[in-house]
Amino acid sequence: MAAFVKQIMFEAGMEVLSDLSNEASVCGVGTLRTGSANAKGEKISVGILARVEINAGAQAYRLTVRTAHAAVSEFVHVGMSKRLVG
Repeated sequence: MAAFVKQIMFEAGMEVLSDLSNEASVCGVGTLRTGSANAKGEKISVGILARVEINAGAQAYRLTVRTAHAAVSEFVHVGMSKRLVG
C-alpha cells in the first residue's frame, strides 16, 4: 500500500520525504501554484505537507493535509482521498 500512496503523491507533483516515510506512513511535500495573482502581480504559491498513515490490517488510512490556507487543504485532501479509495 505504501508504494501506491507514493505513486499518488508523485502523480500530484509532490516529493516523498524518504526519511519520514515507511510502510505504515508516507509523508510528502509540494507546492500548489494558483492562477491567482498577489498584489505584486505574481502567481500565488501555497506549500503543502501531506501524510498518509496506513493501517493495512484494517484496510484503512488516515490522510492529513496542512497548508497555510484552509481552502487549499480541503482541495488537496478531497483530491487525494478520491485517489486513495478510488
